[in-house]
Amino acid sequence: MTASSRTPATVGLKRRKQPLARRLVQPFVAPFREKQGGAALDECEHRQVDCGTCTLEFYLPKPRFGVGPGDPDTVNLDRDESFPESAGEKRTDHAMVCLGASNWNYSRPKFEVTRLLPIPQEPYVTVTAVWQLERVKKGIQLESGNLNQLEQYLRDDYFAYLESEGGDNWEIRKEIQQDLGAQGRGWSQEEIDDEIAPQLIAAPASYEVQTFNGTSWLRYCWAPKKQYPRALYYSCLITPNTLLTVSFNLTEMVGSSLEHWWEPLLADAEALLQGTAVHGAKQLDQTPSPNAG
Repeated sequence: MTASSRTPATVGLKRRKQPLARRLVQPFVAPFREKQGGAALDECEHRQVDCGTCTLEFYLPKPRFGVGPGDPDTVNLDRDESFPESAGEKRTDHAMVCLGASNWNYSRPKFEVTRLLPIPQEPYVTVTAVWQLERVKKGIQLESGNLNQLEQYLRDDYFAYLESEGGDNWEIRKEIQQDLGAQGRGWSQEEIDDEIAPQLIAAPASYEVQTFNGTSWLRYCWAPKKQYPRALYYSCLITPNTLLTVSFNLTEMVGSSLEHWWEPLLADAEALLQGTAVHGAKQLDQTPSPNAG
């Protein structure tokens, strides 16, 4: 297969195998406990994108709803014009290009008791998965394979985006201080800080190293109000100034439902990352197994 070709959406991925004891009881408990929905891992499009110095390969699940725009087969990493979009606030407005997107839901088990109620049953959460290339900001050149440096770049970038003049947290502090000043009473700095703290947007707190197909990634969450994640990210460096980020953007439809869908999300994300590979010029013949994991 050439770097720019596509195959029909009939390739399957597999989730990580469960322990034997769990597999034995699965047919009996699944209707009552197993969440409905998830990524269509049994129906994926095998994608390869020629980036010149490397080829990116991944398996794109068939969307559960809606149809996305056409995706590129080639990207010229040397041209800033190749990154025409904004990654949005969750990725601090990095210039980006979308390579492919999919979506799915996680819903209540088939025989969950609330399904008997005569009310609409919203899914727990809607997931939009996006494979995207992002341009490193400010002309910074990162060292290949240096995950400490990549993590520091991401931390510094979130801090600058949120805390610099005009940033979200800067605006929050300014507005609250103005409101408190207008009340005509003296506020101690501690009281001001106590008023401001709950309103601030939190940057990702931790970065975890994950390795798939010989490439090391950083996994981190965007949870701006610390109540529940709004996005799960996997980022790696493919050139000194280009990131590959696989994002799982989350829209929670049922409040306080994180415990019901977080583990299935991680299982699907891991399966999709097992099918994602970065091939250098000497590695184009190494195809990730669609049944990896």
